[in-house]
Amino acid sequence: MPASRDLARDLGIAVGTVQRAYRELEASGVVTSRRRVGTVVAEPPAGGLRGGSEPGGEPQHPADGPTSDAGGLVDEARGFVAHAREQGLSDEAVLALVRGALLPEQRGG
Repeated sequence: MPASRDLARDLGIAVGTVQRAYRELEASGVVTSRRRVGTVVAEPPAGGLRGGSEPGGEPQHPADGPTSDAGGLVDEARGFVAHAREQGLSDEAVLALVRGALLPEQRGG
C-alpha cells in the first residue's frame, strides 16, 4: 500500500488521518505493517474470505441478485472507483479507503 505521506498528498488529507486509517485496518486484521516493508494487505484467513465468497468459491458481486442497483449505489461506487483511478490510486488503495470508511460502522458509529 502507498506510504502514509504519499496517500495523504494524493487524497489531499492530513497524514494523521491516513495513519489512523492504517492503524484501524491493522487492528481489524486487513493489513499488516512491517518496518522497511511498509503496510501490506494481510493474507486471507484459513477459512476463506469473510463474506466475500459463496460455498462454491465464486466471489459475490454487489450487482448480482434482485437488488442489483441498490438504490443507485452501484453507479456511485463505479464513479468513486473511476475518480480514484484518475487520481492515480491503485485498486488496493481504493479498497483500503472503503474498508477504512466501513470500520466506524462496524463499531456501531
